[in-house]
Amino acid sequence: MLAEEEIKLRGLNIGFSRLQGHMKRATEIIQRLEQRGRNVAGLAIGVDTGFGFVNQHLENVFEESEEKLEKAAGLAEQALEQRFAEPAFAQAMEEVLRTVAAAIDQEIGRPLEGFSIIEDEVNVDIDDDTYSATYRAESPQLKDLAVLRDRILERGVVNEWESGDVVLDDDSLDITFEKTYGAVDVMGETLFPEASVTISATQNSPEIGMTAINYDIDITLESESEHLLDILDDLKEDVDDDFSDLSDVLEEQMDIKEAAEKSIREAEEEKQELVDEAAEEGITVPAEAFGKFDDFLAQAKSALAAGNFAEAKQLAKQAEATLENIDDAIDGLREEKELKEEAEKAIQEAEEELIEKPEEEREKQEEAIKEQEEQNQDATEEVGQEEAEEQD
Repeated sequence: MLAEEEIKLRGLNIGFSRLQGHMKRATEIIQRLEQRGRNVAGLAIGVDTGFGFVNQHLENVFEESEEKLEKAAGLAEQALEQRFAEPAFAQAMEEVLRTVAAAIDQEIGRPLEGFSIIEDEVNVDIDDDTYSATYRAESPQLKDLAVLRDRILERGVVNEWESGDVVLDDDSLDITFEKTYGAVDVMGETLFPEASVTISATQNSPEIGMTAINYDIDITLESESEHLLDILDDLKEDVDDDFSDLSDVLEEQMDIKEAAEKSIREAEEEKQELVDEAAEEGITVPAEAFGKFDDFLAQAKSALAAGNFAEAKQLAKQAEATLENIDDAIDGLREEKELKEEAEKAIQEAEEELIEKPEEEREKQEEAIKEQEEQNQDATEEVGQEEAEEQD
């Protein structure tokens, strides 16, 4: 249909109608690979690298397509307006609109079982390519609106209606449906019926005991170009949502990766701090003391390289936890060092004491000898003095 509007743009051959499914599948693939422990880092980075280019390319395609379709839709609308003046064409349009309206009545179940149409409240308006009608149906009993909602939605699903807002309150229910019917030919014009239905149910007071349903039905016969323009608008919205979803997945992956890298970096820094602190105190930590740490950290780095970011973070945390035992071991080495230093000091003091003791004894002996010599000299002098006195 795009080709008939002479829209031949690079990129359309991939099939816009399948693009949404492809984008969702890409997201699911990344998620499944991650869950299975596979490496999605490269895939995520690759998608992220081409992300901006792909998005910009699609925006360009959409913009050019939209411009051409808007121009074609304008020309088609002018052609239809000219044909409305033809009585036969106007009659054919009305017959198609009424046929679609009858199909809607069957599909939405108007009236639902237990309800009756109030004929004098029927209001139908047909204006060229549009059909508008309001109907009212009533039931003499109070109906459970939640059950009524489920019945209406079930019919909508069966008949491929797209449900919009569903609002259920204590005494009221509002449901909107939309549907695009297949192409119909009206005297050589290809048109697409676009229908919308709003169903509103209300309960009167228990004393009255009545439930009413109002049906608001609108049908528009759109040209092929208008129909394509609507499809393009919906597709743009779907693609935007897909890109947003994929961006969220990639962002989440990058967040997990950064957290894993941070955990590994912090574990390495904490180990280095322990080694530096021990070295400053003259303590040598045996290499085998870091055996478990090195093992966990090696596993964490392997998991990171494989794209298993959550596992990498967990292993890095386990590696960091082993440093607590090493810290305790360093405290033990520190105590050993202090005890050794105290022992060495005691030995040194004892040795010095042993060296100093003989010298002290020698000094005491010399003092004793000196004292004895002085005593001897004094005695000699005293004896000499006595002899001298005797001689006198």
